[in-house]
Amino acid sequence: KELLNLAYYKAGEAFDSVIDGDDFEQVALVVNKKVIRTKEFTLSGDGLDTEDNAGFAKVAFGLPLDDISDVKQFGDSYYLIRVIKKIKPVIQGFDIVKARVVKELAAKLQKEKAKQDAKLYLTKAVSAKSLDQLVKEYPKLKLRSTNLFARNDNIRGVGNSSEFTQASFSLNENNKIYPEIIETSSGYSIIGFKEKKIPDDSEISKNLKTVKNEIIWKKQTQSYQAWVNELKKHSKINYNPEALN
Repeated sequence: KELLNLAYYKAGEAFDSVIDGDDFEQVALVVNKKVIRTKEFTLSGDGLDTEDNAGFAKVAFGLPLDDISDVKQFGDSYYLIRVIKKIKPVIQGFDIVKARVVKELAAKLQKEKAKQDAKLYLTKAVSAKSLDQLVKEYPKLKLRSTNLFARNDNIRGVGNSSEFTQASFSLNENNKIYPEIIETSSGYSIIGFKEKKIPDDSEISKNLKTVKNEIIWKKQTQSYQAWVNELKKHSKINYNPEALN
């Protein structure tokens, strides 16, 4: 939670700098973040690779060209979005798009069937109170175990899914099956409890060191921003955009 608050604070600082007139790329250098250019994507988010493709696309499509959004959260990440290009829609003939329409319809139907099957298997898993037993009854199902992970970790085979993580940490020895299916980038999942480990002293010390470093960075950034703001009041700052690329 503390790290998320710090991440939001950094994103807010970057937004304030942009509003003050600083160049987008220059602000990225100040906050030590890379400017990521997406590929072309649709209103539904096809073509994106974020934690919430549809949500990201909705915000982007609502922005005028070259405008910059305020701080937006998708999953556990914060974004400032600037639209640099808009492609006008073109009506194509059915013969041209037929193959794509058939492919998209098939994918949609497959996804709906997968969701229905997952709900059915979840009901059976809750009754059995064990994923091992469920797999014995339905051998075609794949049972996968993650590595031990913390709340802010990327999970192998899942990625950075806050919904998956929150569901996992709600389970324990007395409540081993999460009562809802979870959708991730790899499909629908039924989550079962296997093991929980309490961090040892060395891990706790390491995390405390990380938080302390974040707080120090925050104070340094505040001081730097105050210094820059003071300079702006009394100076005209010129820079070469080419040198930032």
